Parts: sequence; structure tokens; C-alpha cells
Amino acid sequence: MSRKSQERQALTSRVVHEAIFQTIKMMHDENPKEYPIRLLVKFGEVSFQAYYKWLKRQRTINDQFNELLVIKIKKLDEQHKHNLGVRRMTMYLNVDKEINRRVNHKRVRRLMHHWGIRADIRKKRHNRIKANEQFIIDNLMNQDFTTVLPNQKWATDMTELRFGQHLEQSLRLSATIDLYGTYVLSFNVSKTETSQSAVQTLQRAYQFTGNPTDILVHSDRGTAYTSKDFKNLLSQHHARRSMSRPGTPYDNAVVEKFWNDFKVEWWDKQHSDTLQEAVKAIKLGIDYFNQVRRSDTINGHTPEEFRNMAIYGEVIA
Repeated sequence: MSRKSQERQALTSRVVHEAIFQTIKMMHDENPKEYPIRLLVKFGEVSFQAYYKWLKRQRTINDQFNELLVIKIKKLDEQHKHNLGVRRMTMYLNVDKEINRRVNHKRVRRLMHHWGIRADIRKKRHNRIKANEQFIIDNLMNQDFTTVLPNQKWATDMTELRFGQHLEQSLRLSATIDLYGTYVLSFNVSKTETSQSAVQTLQRAYQFTGNPTDILVHSDRGTAYTSKDFKNLLSQHHARRSMSRPGTPYDNAVVEKFWNDFKVEWWDKQHSDTLQEAVKAIKLGIDYFNQVRRSDTINGHTPEEFRNMAIYGEVIA
């Protein structure tokens, strides 16, 4: 065996033994009667003497730092309901003021793997096919979702959510989103998709933002968004109108992605038996996505932080 192979094998052995020793300590500390040391070292196939030598060793600065990270990782995993993968977990750790040095995602991956922490979300489906270009009519957005300031481009849409003890009930959630940072300006809950719900949602967005004008407002071609009342509201605020092409969800991709993330990371983990409980859960979910959930597409900020920096010039550490 070559020298490099021997060194690699020795390193692997140390890492494995470190993991075993940490697990023994954790299990014994949590329940010493059920998990005595002698039983655990036998199960872990390590010697009693080796474990106590490890236990009495000098804790390095790196050991202390890893212990702090594990505490933070477990807390974030619980707070975000097991939605954080390695890169998003790393992003949250790097904005934590109690962590005084940069955290590498490789370290986070190693710690999460050791403690069995992983994102508990279903895989997203990508099975859409872009429609033929012949349907480009009234689509002013034209899949250009870039903005440089708040209140330049909005998108609005509705989606169905199931609730009840056996998911036997449904509701329609309508939302208006500012494409600058994907900030949810307003939402509305109704039993069915109606023009009234679409109008109320957009009205709340205008009221929240102080009734700005000359906004590009994008929606699909559903009857709620082609109604006379919805058109009149847009005219009152001198908004520019944009609509998706038939059968082309990519034309409203920002909202489609938000609905997917909202359902996968939040709604699928809620248990609402009544409409009142469902509405409360929706509000908490919107607050989570606006104020708590960070995104690397906006430099690790929350949508609210990102929006406030543009509006008020706030500096977010």
C-alpha cells in the first residue's frame, strides 16, 4: 500500500471514530440509564479506553465552533420545518451574528449528514413544454422578470389549496407579488375563483404600496382577470396590462415558482381542519416567505429586507 493510501485510510478511520464517539456521548447524555457507556462502546465496536481518552481530550477551537454550528443547525432546521438544504442552511448561518467567521457549505454538509438533518421536501416537477411563439398576444412581460426597483412589475395569480381532516375541502388563494425580490404585497382567500377575489387582492396591493402608477401588471387569461371590474381597476391606476399566452405557465414563472415553494415548504406541512385555521396558516406562511425565508437570488436577504433597502436605503448586515 502506498504512503498516500495509508494516510487516506488513517484519516478515514479518525473521522469514523470521531463520529462514533460523538454519537455515544450524545446518547448517553440524553438517557444514561438506557444507554450505559459499556453497552454503547460494544455496539460501536470501539474500546472503553479509547472512548474515555477521546472524552478527556483538549477541546480545540474548531471543536467548539462545530458544536455551536450543530446547535444553530438544529434550531434552524426546526424553525424552517425541515425545509433547508445545505446551501440555504449555510446562507442562514452566515448571517447569524453569533457566528464570527465565514461558514463553508462543505462543513455544513458534513455536520448535517452526521446528525441526520436534511431537507424534507418533495422534488419539484419540471415537465412543462413551452408553447408555440404564435401565441404572443398582449404579453408585454414576455418572460422578462428583471426589475431594479420595487413597484415596477407585479404578477398576480390564484391557486387551489386543500384542507380538512381528509383534505376534503378546498379554497382559492389569490396573491399579488412584486417581482422585485418576490415580495407578496397582498393575498385573498375565497371558496372559488372569482373576479371579486382578483380585484380585492389587487386593490390591497395598491393600498399597501400607496397607489403607485405605471406598473406592469401580469396575469394569466383566466376569467377572473379578463373581467370588466379587473380591467377597470387597472385603468384607474394607469397600469400597463400583460397576460400570459394560452397554455404557457412559463409566462408567469415567478408566481408559479412561488406557489410551488409555498406548497412544498409550507402548506404540505400544515394541518388545518377548518377554514379559519387554514386562513391563519396561510397568513403565517406569507409572513414566513416575506420576513424569514432567505434567498440566494437576492444576496441572502429576505424579500422584506431586500425591499426595505431599496425603499428606505436601509443597510442590512
